Amino acid sequence: MVDRQALISGESEFGLTVHRMDDGLDTGDILVQHSLPIGPTDTGTELVIRGMDLIPGALDEALTALESGTAVFRPQSKADRTYFHKRSERDRVAWL
Repeated sequence: MVDRQALISGESEFGLTVHRMDDGLDTGDILVQHSLPIGPTDTGTELVIRGMDLIPGALDEALTALESGTAVFRPQSKADRTYFHKRSERDRVAWL
């Protein structure tokens, strides 16, 4: 889960992005993006739940924009992108 990886990596926020699919890995133009702060006492489970709570609103916003013809896509900034490595056995053990 990206939410937990953001916590492990010491990020100050995490979020959800609705974007176009293209040939890259999560590199398509952005339609909807929402973020939430990560507090000093937040747990991975709390972040997963808060992230899931973002999904219905973001999906509704994206579908409404597409259906009404008002969708505005914006390119992703290569400088602002973050990627998290594939979780390893070592990462799993750290959560036990």
